[in-house]
This record gives sequence, C-alpha cells and structure tokens, in this order.
Amino acid sequence: MRATLEKEPERMRNVKVVVEQLTGDDKEREKQCWEKTNLKHLRERGVDTGLTDYIQEVEQRLAAILLSD
Repeated sequence: MRATLEKEPERMRNVKVVVEQLTGDDKEREKQCWEKTNLKHLRERGVDTGLTDYIQEVEQRLAAILLSD
C-alpha cells in the first residue's frame, strides 16, 4: 500500500484509491471512519495488516514530540 501513482498497475496499491473503493468515494463515510472508529478496535483488527504497528509508531513519535521541551 505504498504506491503513490493512480495509474495501473500501481493504482490498486495506492492508499487513496483503496479508501475510495472501501467508502464508495463518499467523503462523509470516510470522515466517519477516521472520526468515530475506536482505536482499540483498529488495534485488534489491524494486527495482520500492519495497522497496529503503525498506530503504535505514531503514538510513540507523538509522545516524544509532545513531551520534548
């Protein structure tokens, strides 16, 4: 899921394209996903996709930034 091009064959690996497909390109549905989905649920469901590791990395990096003076 690291492709940046929206041209085939990389298109199917572009995160934005995947989100469009999952939400039917409905921006309100997309917004609901990132505003209302519980992080605990994402951590549990994201183990095999790398999402759990990604969330942990973001939390660690944000904590380092917020705690630094």
